[in-house]
Amino acid sequence: MVVIIHKTYPSTNPVTLVEDLADLIVALGQPWTSSELARLMLISPAWLHPTRKALYSSVILNSPRQWPLLTRTLRVNRDYAALLTRLSLDQPLPDPPSSPSVTLFYALEELRSLFSYLIQLRYLRVSGSSGVAACMKALESLPNPDLLSELEISGPPIGARLTLPRMADRSLIWTDKTPSAGLTHLKLSNLLLTFRLPPATRGLPPNLTHLTLIDAEIPNVISLNTYPPNLTSLTVVTRTTRYMDPFAQVRSLVQNTRESLERFSHTMLHTVEGPWGTYRWVLPVCPKVKHLETDALLYGSRWFPNLEQSFPRLESWTVWNKPPEEVRVSSDEEDSEHEA
Repeated sequence: MVVIIHKTYPSTNPVTLVEDLADLIVALGQPWTSSELARLMLISPAWLHPTRKALYSSVILNSPRQWPLLTRTLRVNRDYAALLTRLSLDQPLPDPPSSPSVTLFYALEELRSLFSYLIQLRYLRVSGSSGVAACMKALESLPNPDLLSELEISGPPIGARLTLPRMADRSLIWTDKTPSAGLTHLKLSNLLLTFRLPPATRGLPPNLTHLTLIDAEIPNVISLNTYPPNLTSLTVVTRTTRYMDPFAQVRSLVQNTRESLERFSHTMLHTVEGPWGTYRWVLPVCPKVKHLETDALLYGSRWFPNLEQSFPRLESWTVWNKPPEEVRVSSDEEDSEHEA
């Protein structure tokens, strides 16, 4: 006796299949340009959602004239605001001679209006000649400030000529209204970080795990009362002068985060002059550091006389701008060379 079993399979919905394929194609085809995504939207309604998600998830604005355009789009289409998680403002505010109608007041009001719609913002990058002060003040308008986890702020380049209204952009003022509870990554360039907080809470964001300072200074870093207990990566690029201790900032940061650090990078942009040229920094013991990066100016026992004792778990040491035969290799490579 032969028993024939008929199996039935659910029929495939053509609409769902096309939507899934469109979502997959857009996801695998990144990075797309905005013009390419705009053309993909015209294929069929099934392509609208994946292309909109890719188009509005990360937005780069290159001119203040684009701020009200994005604000108007988010006001009319609130669903787009939920898609926008990354925002970059390049050259956020031109100098008055090139655009006399653009003022700091205008910038602050426009950014406040824009930021008030960013309900899912997780990454913000501000770079350019100026406009930092307005952007930092406008951050107070974020509806969900605790969602902001990555912040990159770049002030005017060192040596740039600034008009009097733009001098404030050298100073980054951190207040109790600045979003900091959710910050895990902070990168500052060409800035002077000033805290306007009560003495008991004056310090870096508590949940910070990655800190990068490029030509950025924290004048009162030694007097901070709170340091991020889970900071794992510290990168410091120091511009030195003959009148200041080039190691004071990084020494204080390492001393107060040494228990959690796993990666430490320190680079000097110029030769150390004055009394600091013969400085010997006795590093504190950093029990978890596995990766170290320095440059040729910081290479050797002149600055790091107790390197092995300070980093007992060191696995790799990268030295920039150093002849190949003098570069320190990782511990695994050293063991293989000895075995050979």
